[in-house]
Amino acid sequence: MLSLGLKWLLGLGARSPEAKRGLLRGSLWIAVLSLSLSLAALGLTRSLVSGFEATLARALGNTQGEVLHHFGRWVTEAEEIQILESLEPGPNFSEFFWTTQGLIVGKTVGRGVLIEGRHSRNSEGKIISSHLFKNEPSPEGSTPRAILGKALADVLGVKPGDEVRILLPGILKSSIPFRVFETHQPGLYELESRFVVLDNPSLMDWLKQKSPESLNELIGDSHGFRLFFDESFKGLEGEEKLDAWAEGWKFKVANADSALPADLSTRIQTWRDMKSTLFKGIGYNKIELSLVLGFLSLVAALNIAATLIVLFLERDREIALLHAIGFGPRALWAWVLLLGSLLGAVSTVFGILLTPILGFLLSRLPFLKIPQEIYNIDHLPIRLNLPDFIFLSAWGLGVSILVAATLGYKLSRMSFSTVIGNRRA
Repeated sequence: MLSLGLKWLLGLGARSPEAKRGLLRGSLWIAVLSLSLSLAALGLTRSLVSGFEATLARALGNTQGEVLHHFGRWVTEAEEIQILESLEPGPNFSEFFWTTQGLIVGKTVGRGVLIEGRHSRNSEGKIISSHLFKNEPSPEGSTPRAILGKALADVLGVKPGDEVRILLPGILKSSIPFRVFETHQPGLYELESRFVVLDNPSLMDWLKQKSPESLNELIGDSHGFRLFFDESFKGLEGEEKLDAWAEGWKFKVANADSALPADLSTRIQTWRDMKSTLFKGIGYNKIELSLVLGFLSLVAALNIAATLIVLFLERDREIALLHAIGFGPRALWAWVLLLGSLLGAVSTVFGILLTPILGFLLSRLPFLKIPQEIYNIDHLPIRLNLPDFIFLSAWGLGVSILVAATLGYKLSRMSFSTVIGNRRA
């Protein structure tokens, strides 16, 4: 085959003007364009799903912490300090919390929500406000502070600076006034629509003045602490490193390390564990969409078969002559496979180049805002990563080679005398 010359082997041009009009203006460009666009659609879809997953991971980590440790019991102030001193290197800061079901009432309506109180501790072990309150101390004797999700605040008809009333069962029989410190937009509507975080230090100060006896009651049905890590642990990129840290901490707690308080629960979750069902659903959706669009790209690759058939028919006399001097079926199969792979490679390159271009355009078009209450986010999160590009390259070349190999096998078994005998003059 090498003696035939690369120009003939790799040539996709036609010999006659009639064939040029049919081949170059028709099937050749259609084959490349259709496969390129279908691969770009596949790549863009996978990038959107990956971006959605990455956005959720960041939103959960920034708001709820990268690691959540449920204590299983109330811990004392001394035990909180003991836990902080026992932490392995990694977290930037941590916040202790309690949660309980409660009722929040705004200007227009009330709603039952899961309420969370948070506080942190400084290097000296003193209680300070959560990072969500920008670590600003509340003025002594002032109304306790709260942060609401933006979606929840809109429903309640309140804005920063307004007052809401919250009923905390088991603490006071009457509701407690809270000043809205700010509204929070974590980027996840499910969280934003029921997000209520109370500033624990300002609440304790208020209760100490208004109802000292209520401080004897343990607040909340669940207790624990949230760990917030630096950039190297965040999102999908830092997941492996975060999992290793969480496993190490779980092992330390499970083996009753002497530096830790006794009887702490080993229920330790990363951001993925907190929403495991949601992230599993995203993974399944990515597979399902990839299969559907992958089959569509397989159909688009059939245009390569059409192009190769046109090329075969246009060169049938040359192939028949070569066949007579030793150009056997295996050589014909290899020739068809080579040209099909070449067309597939060109289409794949164009498809990969189109993916970020389309992603850039789609992410910046103002009319492509999506309903946040349905999709949890309000924009198209495009995330282009290496694994998706590798998958795209492998799939584009794979379907092209499959179609070309199948066609080459069929053509190699044909009788050239029959082909030429049916040829129109």
